[in-house]
Amino acid sequence: MFMEVQAFGTLIIPIKELSSFSKMTPNPEEFSKVLVERPTASVHPISFEVRDHENDLHGRHFSSPYSETIEDASLWRDGGIL
Repeated sequence: MFMEVQAFGTLIIPIKELSSFSKMTPNPEEFSKVLVERPTASVHPISFEVRDHENDLHGRHFSSPYSETIEDASLWRDGGIL
């Protein structure tokens, strides 16, 4: 199941296992081929399996191909999500 947040152009992808995150390699150039209706969207894989019991979820932010970044590692903490 995928969830799109319209206001932000964000695709949230639920991930079952925390170990899957270490296998992910962002490739924003490919996003627009899959995200046909929202080619400028960013992709956010998230999981409720966490490394630290004080956190509610674990996530990564893969930037839109139209952004100047590939991945924003600080977004989650800075945005108050973790």
